[in-house]
Amino acid sequence: MGLKIAEIFLLVSIVVSPVIVVAAIVWAIVALMRRQKRSAQPQELTAERGRFSTMQKKEAVLRVLKGEEPGALSRELGVAAAVLSEWREMFVAGAEANLKRREPEPTDDEVLRLKAMVGELMLKNEMLAEKARLLEGNAQGMPLRK
Repeated sequence: MGLKIAEIFLLVSIVVSPVIVVAAIVWAIVALMRRQKRSAQPQELTAERGRFSTMQKKEAVLRVLKGEEPGALSRELGVAAAVLSEWREMFVAGAEANLKRREPEPTDDEVLRLKAMVGELMLKNEMLAEKARLLEGNAQGMPLRK
């Protein structure tokens, strides 16, 4: 009976796997088409509906940072002054984060390579320990499998 269940499971997995792959491909194509449709819209229409591109937000924040009155700019753009202030805070926080970032050093690549090597060695060590455990179980009169 166990053999029949395994055969059924194998047949189901052979049939279902391609269906999942096709569904993932269709989903990706639909998402790409939606993204292209949104990006094809002119920027003016996007802003009129209350959605601003990253470039439009950056330009608005730069105008505020240059000294333009936030109240007048918010009325011109049709966005609340609080939203404009939020954009400015996110812009400044992003700039601060980039200024804090350190430059990569030549040793960084070597450290990453060595960490990967340690991970591989740990995995091999675990596999050898499991193999030794299994062999100890087979030493009690059971024939070894290759």
